Amino acid sequence: RRLAADMHDYVRACLERTVVAEPQYAEAFASLATVYVDAYRFGYGKGMPIVAPLPRAYELASRAIQLAPDEAAGYKAMHNVQWFMDNVPASLEMAEKAVALNPGDPAALGDLGLRLYLTGSWERGVAVTEEAFARNPLMPSAYRVPLFFNAYLNGRYDEALAEAQNIQAAQWIYTHVMQAMAYGATGRAPEAAAAVKRVLAFDPNYGDHVIEDLRKRHNHPRMIRAVVDGL
Repeated sequence: RRLAADMHDYVRACLERTVVAEPQYAEAFASLATVYVDAYRFGYGKGMPIVAPLPRAYELASRAIQLAPDEAAGYKAMHNVQWFMDNVPASLEMAEKAVALNPGDPAALGDLGLRLYLTGSWERGVAVTEEAFARNPLMPSAYRVPLFFNAYLNGRYDEALAEAQNIQAAQWIYTHVMQAMAYGATGRAPEAAAAVKRVLAFDPNYGDHVIEDLRKRHNHPRMIRAVVDGL
């Protein structure tokens, strides 16, 4: 995690210099907006000058869209900004716009599929996610979340476990949450206990605020109930 934080600071500093040197470079503004979103959601950038990450990200993403209104990059960035600013309809609108401008971008499809599913558009969320992986089977495995929940919520627990095991993101607490749920549902108590232990290594008090955490991330109430019951 320390290495990731250091890399974040290095990339941010490079992009800050880039947007000053190349003030018409829309993709640099979009990339820097994404870096500031990551500072907010992952807690990076502790050494950056005092600045509110999300307002700065909004400013940068807006500039990217202004510079290149027919390119997807600015809308992809704004999608994430709006999501974490709790403007879910605007976030989904921006994600749809990014896909419409560049339908061949698997990451844009993955983002859209994930957020559609989290907010309760179950069938389309799964369909878009499957399309993203069909275009690029080597997509980051965290995009498989809709596929895990689609199996789990429909009682296909062996399939859900396979999906959870396919998510190769050990640095992400939700990987271990999903594995705990699936191991428990398939009756594999020792593996479930080990997964819970990994969750608590991230956050010893996670059970006390799991509902608040998932609501903050705009998970559908049915998903939140499934996580709480599964844990």
